[in-house]
Amino acid sequence: MANYLRAAELFKEQQYAAADETLDPFGTKFALFPAGYYLQGTIKYALGQFAQAEFALAKYLAHVPNDRRAVWLIAITALRQHGAPRAIEYIKLLLKRVPADAATLTLLGNAYVADRKPALALQRFQAAAALDPENPKIKAGVAISEIDTGQTEQGLAQLEQLFASETGAAVAGPTLVLTELGAGRVGKAAEIAASLVHRNPDNPLYLTLLGEVRASLHDDVGAETTFRAALALDPAFTPAARDLAQLYLAAGRSDDARKVYTGLLSKKPNDASNSPSIKANDVAALLGLADIAIAEKKWTEAIDDLNRARTIAKTDPAPGLELIKLYQSRADWDSAKAVAVELGQQFPQDANVAEAQGRTRLEAGDEKGALASYKLAQQLAPNSIPILSRYVGLLRQAGYLRDARDVLQDAVGRNPRNASIKADLIRVEAELDGLDTAIYEARGFANDDPQNSLYDQVSAELYEKAGRAGDAAALLEKAVTARPADDNLRLGLSRLYTRMGNLARAEAVLNARLQIDPKNPAAGGALAALYLVMGRPDDAKKLYRDVLSQTPDNVAALIGLADIAVAEKKWPEAMDYINRARTAAPDDPTPALGLINQYVLRQDWQNAITVATDLVKKFPTNTGVIDKLGRVQAEAGDTEGIFRRHNRCCKPLYAAILKTHLSKVTSSASRRKSAAWTRASRWRGVWPRPIPTAGCTTSRRQSFTRKPDAPRTHLACSRRLRPTGRRMTISRLRCLACTRPRTCPPRPRRS
Repeated sequence: MANYLRAAELFKEQQYAAADETLDPFGTKFALFPAGYYLQGTIKYALGQFAQAEFALAKYLAHVPNDRRAVWLIAITALRQHGAPRAIEYIKLLLKRVPADAATLTLLGNAYVADRKPALALQRFQAAAALDPENPKIKAGVAISEIDTGQTEQGLAQLEQLFASETGAAVAGPTLVLTELGAGRVGKAAEIAASLVHRNPDNPLYLTLLGEVRASLHDDVGAETTFRAALALDPAFTPAARDLAQLYLAAGRSDDARKVYTGLLSKKPNDASNSPSIKANDVAALLGLADIAIAEKKWTEAIDDLNRARTIAKTDPAPGLELIKLYQSRADWDSAKAVAVELGQQFPQDANVAEAQGRTRLEAGDEKGALASYKLAQQLAPNSIPILSRYVGLLRQAGYLRDARDVLQDAVGRNPRNASIKADLIRVEAELDGLDTAIYEARGFANDDPQNSLYDQVSAELYEKAGRAGDAAALLEKAVTARPADDNLRLGLSRLYTRMGNLARAEAVLNARLQIDPKNPAAGGALAALYLVMGRPDDAKKLYRDVLSQTPDNVAALIGLADIAVAEKKWPEAMDYINRARTAAPDDPTPALGLINQYVLRQDWQNAITVATDLVKKFPTNTGVIDKLGRVQAEAGDTEGIFRRHNRCCKPLYAAILKTHLSKVTSSASRRKSAAWTRASRWRGVWPRPIPTAGCTTSRRQSFTRKPDAPRTHLACSRRLRPTGRRMTISRLRCLACTRPRTCPPRPRRS
């Protein structure tokens, strides 16, 4: 008891490390005194040791299950570890035992927000508002959830009404500024931010929000002045420091950005006695310094900064995840995998860590380990659609179709309104039980959700893959007749007719939509693309310009006009369209790929390789981007670069084939330039289409990877593959894989 009281006193004095040291030796006796578990959990939480805090609090709740404070704290602890499903479960168990109150319902709403379930969050916030109708924080939660569920106008109106009140301005104001910025209403956001600063000019948060608005208005001088004013009030205010540094980086003032982050660092960053807020600032500063070092290609310095951040933030996986990204961008898969394994041991309940572990294992060629990691990530974050998609993709690729179906069926049960998950389930059913079963499943989903055309589109896709394009067209024609205003159906039908070679029908489908809605951008853009296929560039140009007159940032139209300008060799015009497309879609690599193609056509290899290299740094895991750089290097004669890049995006099987082939290309310096493209063209016909190894046994597939120069291995594989009917691929496999092309011993003839 004396140690408990002493630890409690130290906790009140915020001497958390000393309190932990006093209490820990007596943890085995807490079963007789459950309050010790609760104190231990609060101390661990204050120290940032969230996993240990959750463990101690769970033991306490096993003895005292109805303690609201303990449930709140364990739920918050789970949220800090990205464990929203666990937090939701803790709170729901409490609400089954005790009457609901506004605070508990609000916390449950926040947990649903973290779990990306805005509809459920809205229900909980509305229930909390019924119990405490004057609480401005609950009102703000209701408004934000309405925005997240698509009720944007209603949510904004509620936020504005709350902001106009005396008690709600401080709560709703910051959220309203960020929401208006996200909606593109910069003027309205500026008005609200200025009003907040007028109410309280000494609030660094309000000044930072005003600076962000000014930065959005491209008022860099005004933004810099405002950020500096916020830092003058609170030098350790991380959001202002980060925004100011980002402003400097965007202006090319990396030295000034470095000074901002250095100023945010404490005098002794590695001092264990630093408070959690000081440690958080140190971590933010080191992450910022690492970003600057990465931009300047100072890899060693960046790695050092990230490792220092990891040392300080022992309970935060963010620095480690950034280090993994750095290693991935450098194609250092072994180091990335090693860091991911360390993080997995340190943060076993973090879904982001498990996902990173799976990604690095996959890139390193460990498919079995990647499957295990993605399985854990999916269990930790069952509502994460990206993790679910990657996990199901790996299961399908590995041939575990029944497991993929089970995972998708569980996901459909949790997300009954998510049509994309149902579409994936239909595709897996087709692979597992055949076309008829999949079509039956699709019809069942369509009956339950008659307004959604996705199920008809997937059914048509499966018909076409099965060689029944006529049935696919008939299905889509019927669907278009039933829903003539559905653009997705019309565009899908038009593309199907294009692939069938019936260009007249494809054009008629789109023209019919434009007769109903002459300004429809989707139909106009699709018809313009079809006109390019039909050799009618003038008609295509007219339609693309009509689309741009309505939506100036339409990326497809900009790229289409760039293609036409390139064909006409109007290089400045093409460059202008491409740059506009890149500005409109900075996170889409397609416009930059068009720029690379333009440089290739002009045989400007230096600029083509430069742009492609920068694109790979921005999209380090995009195989299409990496492949583009490899092709450019091939045309430029840089065959060593080809292997470096393609080895990153290939599995070991492809890498082994490619390495063997390139060793022949580069074996003689005299024919390097003259033969490089000829040889590269040979594998270009295969790349990036996978060589089918589904018919190979595991041992043969492994020997294929281990011994890429062994002709017998490849003949064995090719004989297994012969029933698939892809004889051309088998021939190329023999040619590319063997040490001496086209000299494999012939298959013995049967007598």
